[in-house]
Amino acid sequence: MKESELQSLLTTYLRKTTKNFQFSMAYELKIKKDNKPLNLTHDLQPQQLPSLIKAKQQCLHKKLSDVDPSLKPFDALQICNVPSFLVCCWHTPRQPKILYWMDPIKIQEAMLNGLKSIKPDQAINYTLYLSVLP
Repeated sequence: MKESELQSLLTTYLRKTTKNFQFSMAYELKIKKDNKPLNLTHDLQPQQLPSLIKAKQQCLHKKLSDVDPSLKPFDALQICNVPSFLVCCWHTPRQPKILYWMDPIKIQEAMLNGLKSIKPDQAINYTLYLSVLP
């Protein structure tokens, strides 16, 4: 499974589960095969955790790319004090997809204390929510 396929499943899941309770949030979605660790320095871009934390604690302003103006919904967005997550799925084919909605602040603190990667059994220590996708 590719990250884009998981993103489509997650989008469908969020549309169904938040239909009557709409809210804003920020998340970075990662997918790992089987029980391979999520490498926090290799699998994440340097700006991703700080951006999630900024959206959670302050305001994050982002101008959208002008690559194809006919496709973009508007010029920019600003999100302030929203729930923010590093979401990871350790995917095993033909098994339910479990999403770990991890707190980016806890992840950053653990990285400052030497954490370099996260395995599924460790992820629960940083997880605020779990979701199961079909």
